[in-house]
Amino acid sequence: MMIFDDRLEITSPGTLPNRVTLENMRTTRFARNPKICHVLTSFEMVRELNEGVHRMYEEMDELGLPAPEFSEPNGMVVKLVLRNDIARRVPYVAAADEVPNMAGNKTDDRGLVVNGQELTPVERTALDIAARDGKVSTRILAQEAGIGLRTASKTLAALAERGLLTWHGTSRRDPQQHYTSK
Repeated sequence: MMIFDDRLEITSPGTLPNRVTLENMRTTRFARNPKICHVLTSFEMVRELNEGVHRMYEEMDELGLPAPEFSEPNGMVVKLVLRNDIARRVPYVAAADEVPNMAGNKTDDRGLVVNGQELTPVERTALDIAARDGKVSTRILAQEAGIGLRTASKTLAALAERGLLTWHGTSRRDPQQHYTSK
């Protein structure tokens, strides 16, 4: 992996597996190692086969960034380039009229600000679920926000770190873990 100011480049040894091509990789499902896929699915780290490629396209688009670029530069490696186009990036700003004003929130003409930090739409969704249902879990946030479990988990942990949610559970692998509003 190589990190530059304007892009991230990841090179994986070997060629694309079986029937997967650069043109169809977003829609063609093929597990290079089905046993690893089964384990990752069992631990809910992925929801389905080929989720990662599709999710990369969705999240890059959601951020206003160029689509991922896959290539096979020398026929012996697969290269992925994720560009960081600051000029085209769409900032995450929640409109003040879309979110109920919670105690301590300050709003300005750009949107909702909590403790001096803008909320992303996914963070706003998490707080809305916690307010509506009394609690929010990784699975519920992932379903309602249309994101992956890993993204949902990181979002909830970040909100807890910022003091906006409280984590409840016995361990990070506790199936009953959840977050509540402060």
